[in-house]
Amino acid sequence: MQLLIDIGNSRLKWAFYTKGELGAIQAIYHRGANLDRLLHSVWRNLPCPRGIWVANVAGLDLAEALTSWADSMWGVAPHFVKASLYGLGMKNGYDLPEELGADRWIAMLASWQLSSQKRPICVIDCGTCITMDTLDQFGKHLGGLIIPGIESMRSAILTFTQGCSLQRKPSQVNQSLLAKNSYDGVMGGTVYATVACIERLLKELKDELGEAPEVFLTGGEASCIEPLLSRPVVSHPNLVIEGLSLLAKQQLKTQLEQRLRHVQEPAN
Repeated sequence: MQLLIDIGNSRLKWAFYTKGELGAIQAIYHRGANLDRLLHSVWRNLPCPRGIWVANVAGLDLAEALTSWADSMWGVAPHFVKASLYGLGMKNGYDLPEELGADRWIAMLASWQLSSQKRPICVIDCGTCITMDTLDQFGKHLGGLIIPGIESMRSAILTFTQGCSLQRKPSQVNQSLLAKNSYDGVMGGTVYATVACIERLLKELKDELGEAPEVFLTGGEASCIEPLLSRPVVSHPNLVIEGLSLLAKQQLKTQLEQRLRHVQEPAN
């Protein structure tokens, strides 16, 4: 039984991978929280895993807190996945491969394995930041873009703009494209800014690659964006967790093959 953990800038997700099956995915917000207390409140009754796989983009402090908690509770050291030059048939396109975020690397690995068409792929992860990464038809990472996530854009407006508030009554709902109050202007404008960036990227990728890429959409804010996109997408809300399960599966298979070779080798 492997515990798979995706630590984003705002949320922590986890699921168990057991006998080739991915269990239910759960999530909590961790930003600003004491991770030791938070983990104890939600994980103290979890069964002890045999291994822990982690995608972490939230910094060293959270990694150290998780490592300390897992060691004290289970005696298991987490394995923090880092981007490498090659993985699962894919090649990293960064000048320094290890600088690519672990979540982006794992999401691309998952999309490349999940795609049945083996044509260019664009992986769009909509979280605190929105990342857009592209693979060609051979699994080579061509690079990516990073923009603020929708909530990050809204927070920036509140921080740097005087007199703009997002407080309003829940009963007030905007039904039109153009806003008639600041709340709707910010809420709609940030979504459309994101959609416009994605649409422009996909158009230019089609022109450059000669065909439209298959689009994988993931992340907590994906549901706000998907209805406004002009082309179909493959929706995988938990693509990073799925990618971790593939990496765990690969390692377990390698370990089994090594044990079988050891058993079959004749004694000297």
